[in-house]
Amino acid sequence: MERGRRLKRDGFSSVGIIAVFLACGLTGCRTVTQGGIPGAPLETGPAQVSAGEVPIELAGPNDQAILVPVTINGEGPFQFVLDTGATLTCVDDDIVKQLNLPEKRGVIGSGSGVAGKTGSVQMLHLESLKVGTAEAQDLMGCMVDLDHMEKIGVKGRGLLGLNFLKAYVMTLDFERKALRLEKPGSP
Repeated sequence: MERGRRLKRDGFSSVGIIAVFLACGLTGCRTVTQGGIPGAPLETGPAQVSAGEVPIELAGPNDQAILVPVTINGEGPFQFVLDTGATLTCVDDDIVKQLNLPEKRGVIGSGSGVAGKTGSVQMLHLESLKVGTAEAQDLMGCMVDLDHMEKIGVKGRGLLGLNFLKAYVMTLDFERKALRLEKPGSP
């Protein structure tokens, strides 16, 4: 394991950040702090990323959200919350309108979140979605209104969910503020 604080597990890291409607928590992951000392402060300088990596930004109270740059259909990048608690990748309604993303007809989606709130969501067809060099084609997504997240200091324009992340081995390096997404079995 590289030095720094990292969260890693075969296939993906189990970091629950913000579920479809902003449910927060930390589950099933192993944490190593800077220098191996629990509670040691981390450097907060700019990310120094290498090939296959993208910079991350920590946002919200206690840095509870991880923001990553996402490109949709060749447009962007837009800051999305990395959310392993979200089954689908969801796009803020303002970005859906800006990019004129097509509705996925004949599919009904539902979401649940904080305090047991549930509701239906409009399903979308995302022609392509990229995070650095990691890319998915013909991805199903959903549209959500994420304006409420700005009130707590999270300016995420979407949620990067498991339907994208599960195809990769994900490594978060908090010391370097970097996310690496690799296909399983790659060197």
